[in-house]
Parts: sequence; C-alpha cells; structure tokens
Amino acid sequence: MTEVERLIEIHTAIAGATKGRKHKVEILNKAGIILLIACWEAFVEDLAEAAFGLMLRRAKTPDVFPGKVLTTASRQLKQANDERRVWELAGDGWKKVLRSTRTRRFGGTSDH
Repeated sequence: MTEVERLIEIHTAIAGATKGRKHKVEILNKAGIILLIACWEAFVEDLAEAAFGLMLRRAKTPDVFPGKVLTTASRQLKQANDERRVWELAGDGWKKVLRSTRTRRFGGTSDH
C-alpha cells in the first residue's frame, strides 16, 4: 500500500487533485496498473499455496488432486535412476512427494 499511496501522491503533485482527464501522467497510470497486476499475482499465488496446503493436510488419498499435479509429482520418481524410489509413495509417502514437488516448483515451504 505504501507504493500505491506514493504513486497517488506523485500523481496529485503533477496533475492536481481536481476531477477530469489528466495529461502527461500516463506513465504513472501505467505504473499503477503494473503494481495492481503484481499485487493480484502475489495474492493468487498465496491463495493457491494456501489451498494446496489445506488439501494436502486434509486429503486421505491422492485422488483429490488434479491429474496434472499427480503427473508432475510422479515425474521425479519415474526419472530417478533408483527404481526403488517408487516406494516413497507407500502409506502417506505420496503427501511427502507432493510436498516436495510443490517446494521444488514453487518455493513453498509450509502447509498453511
């Protein structure tokens, strides 16, 4: 919010606070749009991370996850030189494999 408030201050200082179309502040408007998009992207990433963590904590079986997620997670096991790695899926091991895949791909570190 600090950055947004600063953009508004600069905009007001250059174009004034009156209503109506402002000229020569297009770059500030574009900067505001970029900032808005970056904030939205961060929100969506955080939301996806939290949803994944919640699913991982509550899931009893891996079938609640989309096929693409399971395929991505299984790829590391299929490509491993040690065929015994498939046993990492035993019991609740599939949760560890999914958690590990999430961490490697997206930098997630917790299950919140």
